[in-house]
Amino acid sequence: MKIDHILNENDNKDEINEIVLKNMVNYIYQNHNSLSHYLCDDIIELFENEIKNNNTILDSKNNICSFIISKHNEKWIRIYNLLIQEIQINLKKHCSYIENKSNYNSVNNYGKDFFYIDNEHYISEIKIMKYTDYERDYINEYEFNVNIQNKDIKLYTFFKVMWFLNDVMDNYLEFWENMKIYTEKGKNIIFPISWEYDYKETKSIENKYIITTILYKKY
Repeated sequence: MKIDHILNENDNKDEINEIVLKNMVNYIYQNHNSLSHYLCDDIIELFENEIKNNNTILDSKNNICSFIISKHNEKWIRIYNLLIQEIQINLKKHCSYIENKSNYNSVNNYGKDFFYIDNEHYISEIKIMKYTDYERDYINEYEFNVNIQNKDIKLYTFFKVMWFLNDVMDNYLEFWENMKIYTEKGKNIIFPISWEYDYKETKSIENKYIITTILYKKY
């Protein structure tokens, strides 16, 4: 069935849904070996030292501990630079993949933006987080990351970037039915911030470490 047939009332709805879902999955990028296991262990150790020194922010309600990885912090500058490099590399791979898909100009709502996002974007603060006994229901992050002003440049949220720093058994992000991203040490994921990509996070009974940031794009 051709893509331009999607809105035909005589088409099978299940078949249409399958095609649309397949196209949406294309925008969830996964690199299973973005960070080495040794590096993940080093990052966790650095983070735990920050926790011991009371340099972190604790959300006691949700049992989440967080710390901003800054290029101005001597202990973290190497990690910061490496993460920025990984964002650039993985984002370029992701954009290249999307641009080469046959449905690039005919179905998706993001396609027109992929020509520019890998060269023209802004990165928010990079945050490392530790979860303990935390479960997240579906939340539309787009609503919480509205337009901002940064040096007179109008920006909007475009992508969320995450790394998992440790393996957590039976733990995953669920975007919709049968679309699950499992927590695997060293994995990087990139996905759009929009209502179509709301996700929930299953409860973790053991410590879970992630790094997360948001990419903004100019209007």
